Amino acid sequence: MSKNYRLFGHTQAGDTIVEVVIAIAVIAVVITGAFVITNRSLTAVRDSQEHSEALSLLQGQVEQLRNAAAQPGLSTAPGTFCFNSSGKISATSSIPGSACIQNSSGQAGSGVADARYSLAISKCSALSGCPACTSNCPTTTAYFLTATWPAIGGGTDQVQLTYRVFVN
Repeated sequence: MSKNYRLFGHTQAGDTIVEVVIAIAVIAVVITGAFVITNRSLTAVRDSQEHSEALSLLQGQVEQLRNAAAQPGLSTAPGTFCFNSSGKISATSSIPGSACIQNSSGQAGSGVADARYSLAISKCSALSGCPACTSNCPTTTAYFLTATWPAIGGGTDQVQLTYRVFVN
């Protein structure tokens, strides 16, 4: 076996510790960047999914509002209300298990898992920001429909619709 020696030292046959540390640092930066991008992407997807679920719940409330407008009794609804799963008017409440706190499938009640969407319907007025109705719509009533839920990053998120029904 022959050894290669130079006059002032031997030749290098491998990587130095500095090169290894630099390589590990570069790999760590790349992996951290990929994690951050993936995490933000997952948060954006979840946020979009929650908005879609809330909009779907409000569309169900709009359908029930349309059905209720054809029946007598909508005018006697409380100031803020929602429709329960059987289509009956229910006063809003922030108490878990109430009819207006629903999960993404529209189920409510004390035993329902993941009931986080708080639904509310209120009659529009000029004070609540609804556009004023002129003489071309005397037989209509406008309603605000709102879904509120805890946001992913803290605080609350909401979707709001305005719907006008023809009253008989």
